[in-house]
Amino acid sequence: MAIDFCNPAPDAEAASVGQANFEWVVDAVRHAIRKAKAKEHQPGVDNLSWGKFVQAAVMRKSLGDLA
Repeated sequence: MAIDFCNPAPDAEAASVGQANFEWVVDAVRHAIRKAKAKEHQPGVDNLSWGKFVQAAVMRKSLGDLA
C-alpha cells in the first residue's frame, strides 16, 4: 500500500510483499544492523554514503559540481 512508503515500520510480511521482496528486506535489515554494530558513525561528518546523490538531485546539479 502507498501508506507504507512513509511508514517507519511498513508491512514487510512475506505474504504481503512477496518472497523475493521479503528476502531483500531481510538482507537490507541485516546490513543495517551490521553497519550499526560496526560503529562507523563519525560525529560532525556526513556519514551518508548516498548523501551526495540526494543533494545533487535536490539541487539539480551533477555530482561533479558538488564540492
